[in-house]
Amino acid sequence: MKYFILMLTALSFQIAQAGNIIGTWQFLEYKYEDKIQPAPNPDLDLRFTFTEKGEAYLKWFRTDETGFCQRKADYKIQGDVLWQKVVWLNPNNDMKCGEDPDMQINQETKTKFTVTLDRLNLDIGLQGKSFIYILHAVSGDASVSGDISVSSDGSRAARR
Repeated sequence: MKYFILMLTALSFQIAQAGNIIGTWQFLEYKYEDKIQPAPNPDLDLRFTFTEKGEAYLKWFRTDETGFCQRKADYKIQGDVLWQKVVWLNPNNDMKCGEDPDMQINQETKTKFTVTLDRLNLDIGLQGKSFIYILHAVSGDASVSGDISVSSDGSRAARR
């Protein structure tokens, strides 16, 4: 009976974490060596959108440059670990996107995470130490297709 209760508690936590991650999150800060700092590049707009269907969209661009990177991954919550596998890349991605391992088809990642009210913390690690991306919930929850309007030639037409 104790084992059943423990399993039920773990499953409830997993479901709660999955429910909390649904929505759009913007990278605004990071935490390294117990110090919270603003994102290193204020021109970088990086967002994750997690859907109830188990899809995770990642997109970013720099407001002072042309081009963008966007991908879709399948995701699962396994306790305090976010598992993702890249299944689609936007064909209009900037050529430099391929340099990022997270922008390669079939790339799998496992990332420790926590969700607190309006924050999503992703511990991506750096040189064996904790390095946490702190993402803030986006007000109004931008659509999955995003706040980047892309013209047919792949250029960023406007931000919505």
